[in-house]
Amino acid sequence: MGEELLSVIVPIYNVVEYLDACIQGIISSSYANIEVILVDDGSTDGSGELCDRYAREDNRIKVIHKENGGLVSARKAGVEIATGKWTNFIDGDDYILSDYYEKVLPHMRENNVEMVVIGYTSINFDGTFDGIGKSSIQEGIYSVEDYDKYLDNNGEKLGFIYDDNKIYITEYLKEAIKEVNNDVIRAEDLNLTLSYMKYCRNFYVDNSSFGYQCVKRKTSITHTYDKESIKHTANYIASSLKLIEDKLHDENSEKYNRMIYNAAFNIVMSDCIGCTFYYYGKKRILQIVKYFKDMANNDVIRSLFENGVEKNYFYGNRYRFALLMSKKAYFRALIMRIRKQVR
Repeated sequence: MGEELLSVIVPIYNVVEYLDACIQGIISSSYANIEVILVDDGSTDGSGELCDRYAREDNRIKVIHKENGGLVSARKAGVEIATGKWTNFIDGDDYILSDYYEKVLPHMRENNVEMVVIGYTSINFDGTFDGIGKSSIQEGIYSVEDYDKYLDNNGEKLGFIYDDNKIYITEYLKEAIKEVNNDVIRAEDLNLTLSYMKYCRNFYVDNSSFGYQCVKRKTSITHTYDKESIKHTANYIASSLKLIEDKLHDENSEKYNRMIYNAAFNIVMSDCIGCTFYYYGKKRILQIVKYFKDMANNDVIRSLFENGVEKNYFYGNRYRFALLMSKKAYFRALIMRIRKQVR
């Protein structure tokens, strides 16, 4: 192996404590034909200087220094200059094992697919093992249009994981990432995956490789409560729903649209409502009621529920919950959530 160039893009913001392990893992890879693009997104902790030192020592490394603009803008900056046939993202606080690419890149060539989805190993912030993440669908090749094979019965959730553990065709990625709004802070990986699926024909799910080591930092975006979660969720919804606007109206368009709507619904449940329940706890009911009211009054979130109900993109309790939220019956919607009647 070693013919095709792989671009490895690392968005970096104040992760100097983890950055050595990240970069060392990449440059020590047994797959040597790589270009490493380190995107310093306005770090103030010395991460940028560390990137420059590595670039002086390894001519495969390129460094971009830019003003802080968030993860999406950092990834876009890296993708813009990527020249490899394939591209992989690695977060600056994660790392890979040396044989990671040797195990997963053959899928791209031998199976002639345009994306590979790989499992990952979750590592706690103290370095201890946390668990394995892998897709809920069987290993193998999937056509993008075979929605029924990789979505659950109601089209509510993707059957494969959608974090950084993917290999993309760079040519398609350059187009797909343009459709992700820079303001998307949470679930930007999902947004990119859904966009990329408009450009690729098929993908391969590998449930046997776990060489991507995902480190769970206490202060990471994913695990930190944010009082602006309604705004962040609305940004994700607005960016995702734009993917539908220019989707060709083929026989599968409704399935694609339902997938987009239900993916947005999932983000409301997890990143918006879920973290709020975790933060307040069920006993602080007045604060949660106000939060549901604020959600119901957000134009973007309310539009998601209204249109999802009108177009029958939601089923069962999801439909009933969306109907209550669209009518601003937030207290009754809250009762459904407390009773775990909707997830």
